[in-house]
Amino acid sequence: EIQRVLARRHDSVSLEAMWAAMDQRLARVYAALDRELIEEDVLRCEETRQMVNATMSQLPSHYREALELKYVAGHSVRQIATARAMTEKAVESLLTRARQAFRETFLTLSQSLDST
Repeated sequence: EIQRVLARRHDSVSLEAMWAAMDQRLARVYAALDRELIEEDVLRCEETRQMVNATMSQLPSHYREALELKYVAGHSVRQIATARAMTEKAVESLLTRARQAFRETFLTLSQSLDST
């Protein structure tokens, strides 16, 4: 994905500089997300669905599976723990890390698309 974005850019940008810029943008976006709710029409947008699918495909399989069990299949933490032979606390930690990875990946992808 990064190579595709960089290939579309005509100027030369180092990966290190690009990641530093993304980190700064992510920090600003995180601060805004903590203060603002996402509107319903944005959540229903086809482009948003495509970004969610792209984000999910980039996550490690154990994060993707945990998020799908919780938010798509609607399983409780207890059900996930039982199915995966984990403690509920371990599942909660896994979901926390998975949500954070999802957020970072989603925002990075959306910012990289906005900058092209």
